[in-house]
Amino acid sequence: MTRINPWVLLAQNSELVTERLWLRPMTLADLADYSEFNQDDDLLKYNYPASNSQAESLEALVLWYLKAPLGRYGIELKSEGKLIGNATIYLDEDLERAEIGITLNRAYHHQGYAVESMTALRDLVLSLPNIRLEATCDERNQPSRAVLEAIGLSLVERQENATSLRGEKIVSLRYRWLGDKKD
Repeated sequence: MTRINPWVLLAQNSELVTERLWLRPMTLADLADYSEFNQDDDLLKYNYPASNSQAESLEALVLWYLKAPLGRYGIELKSEGKLIGNATIYLDEDLERAEIGITLNRAYHHQGYAVESMTALRDLVLSLPNIRLEATCDERNQPSRAVLEAIGLSLVERQENATSLRGEKIVSLRYRWLGDKKD
């Protein structure tokens, strides 16, 4: 039996639809909404450096989401037609591990959108053949930890003296799906 390439499955699932959300490829038309959360330094304090201007947000949008769109999604709130965040599936070079992540505009926190988005990513990754599902977060980021646990991931590793994308020394937590693959 031929193994299906995970990249093909990501291409076939470039859009994911949930009850309230449409996870879809981002476009240049998303720049204003993307800039809202991509320039929020407090929101991104556990992740990557915030952009300082719309021009920097444009560059980030193109380099991180438009240049290589497979596994990278904008999160659109269907009821508003507004981009409220982004979600990502990163495949490692050996196609053995997929790491999922999300950034959500702070105006849309505490409404279940993060769990809804991450559940969609989880289910897609679990449909990929022979791929281990993981996620990492800064130990101080309690909301992210709660989302990862809510979607069924378990804490498997605590790494002292990790380096964040901001170049800061942090304690990094690795979560992994330990359950059975979904049918």
